[in-house]
Amino acid sequence: MSGLEGAWALLGAEARPESGWHSRRIFNGSACTIRAGIRQPSGTRGILFEVAASAVAPGAIYPDCAGFTLRPEPLVAGPGGTVRLALEERHPAWRDIFGILGNAVARQVAARSDEPAAVSQLFARLAAWQRFLAAHGPGRMSEKAQAGLVAELLFLERHVLPGRGGAASVAAWRGPTGAPQDFCFPRCLVEVKGTKSFSPASFRVSNLEQLSGETGLPLFVCHMGLTLAATDGRTLPEIVDQLRVAIGSTLDGGDALFEEMIFEAGYLDAHAAAYAAPAYAIGPTRWFRVDEGFPRLVPGSVPQGVQSAVYSVSLAACAPFEVDAEACLSLTGPEHG
Repeated sequence: MSGLEGAWALLGAEARPESGWHSRRIFNGSACTIRAGIRQPSGTRGILFEVAASAVAPGAIYPDCAGFTLRPEPLVAGPGGTVRLALEERHPAWRDIFGILGNAVARQVAARSDEPAAVSQLFARLAAWQRFLAAHGPGRMSEKAQAGLVAELLFLERHVLPGRGGAASVAAWRGPTGAPQDFCFPRCLVEVKGTKSFSPASFRVSNLEQLSGETGLPLFVCHMGLTLAATDGRTLPEIVDQLRVAIGSTLDGGDALFEEMIFEAGYLDAHAAAYAAPAYAIGPTRWFRVDEGFPRLVPGSVPQGVQSAVYSVSLAACAPFEVDAEACLSLTGPEHG
């Protein structure tokens, strides 16, 4: 149990009925005062950050979403006064995820050296959590989302990390940010497709931009057949942990960015037990260059008024565009000259 969860448990056991916040300080020694709180009479949990009013940027936009809200509550009025930034859960359905969110955010805020930096970190992390909850909700990743993340991580591990180092490799991984393609290199783009079948017949395309190649750079599709292997496969948490070690060993700062990226992809360590199965192994891998005539839908090829599309592409129809791995990987390595 974290210090935050423990403080909430103690406050709950006290069961004080007076209206308002009942709180206990956590992270003693942090630049700003941080308290675990329970608001009565609603009984909702919160984390309270007490800072100088001057530490909050003028015109700050306070996040408010399905899972949580952040509100300023003046403690001492005036520009030289003090304000409480109250981070509060919104709905019982989000209680578990709020505990994970709250503990992570409070730790990151507590690590800042002064109040303005602490407030900046608070708003930045809550913006990231707001995106996370909008994309993934309070639950765990679906099996389809897990398989997609596994394919991207295996591509990163096998084909990118060995030649580029940790920071440059993770910087090239753009799929979790919402970029059209999963990997963006200075000389090419790569879209990774993972299908849970040893002999897949097709792959899924999520939008009109994914195979458009509008940048003018060579665009490749790397298609991985993912097999479920109880003995020689690896689970999603195992792949994540092994990549953490590999990226951290490069000592170039890529580990922090990697944590941000898996978070944006929807992965939380707190859910690792739910991902203990299945274990994945790489089956047949095929490479295609997306050139003129490749089977695809792009913004300029659909009727006027069509704004989005999700569709499947037959691997058999892609056969004329198949290339060997080196045709792609020769363009993903470090640039020279």
